[in-house]
Amino acid sequence: MEKLSQGNLLSLTFSNMLGREELLSAKCLEYSSKVNNLELKDMFEEYKTLAQEHIKIMQGKMLKLNIEQ
Repeated sequence: MEKLSQGNLLSLTFSNMLGREELLSAKCLEYSSKVNNLELKDMFEEYKTLAQEHIKIMQGKMLKLNIEQ
């Protein structure tokens, strides 16, 4: 069995993390539109904002590490 290089492992890891954050952002957007409770809406909006910030941070780190998406 072939071993993964560090670059391949980093690429897979970052791609996985980006996918999860994008999924979280999409779910929060959907849940926010379905609830009527203002506190829950605010919570989902905050989670969505944080997920989008995480995505930007990870994309910046990927650029610094020369990892392609």
